[in-house]
Amino acid sequence: MSVASPTRPRRPAVWTAVQQLDLTPEEKTAAITKVRCLEHELFDGAHVCRQLSRKAAEAILAELNQLRATLGWLKIDVEGRWRWSHKNDG
Repeated sequence: MSVASPTRPRRPAVWTAVQQLDLTPEEKTAAITKVRCLEHELFDGAHVCRQLSRKAAEAILAELNQLRATLGWLKIDVEGRWRWSHKNDG
């Protein structure tokens, strides 16, 4: 039986490609909860909620993606698709 060496570097998971900040467990829980609340507010099923104006939807999406970046998650677009962050993203 072969055992992996503890000093051997592990391949990073895909999600680690996004810069992640060190959060306390409480901060991480709060951020995840806020992400879920914002996603529920923004999307009605698979579509943007019709009651939201474009400006309101863009504001929610900006806050949502900031939280997702803090958690080290992929960004989400207005169609609800995940996407990689780019250097020129705001």
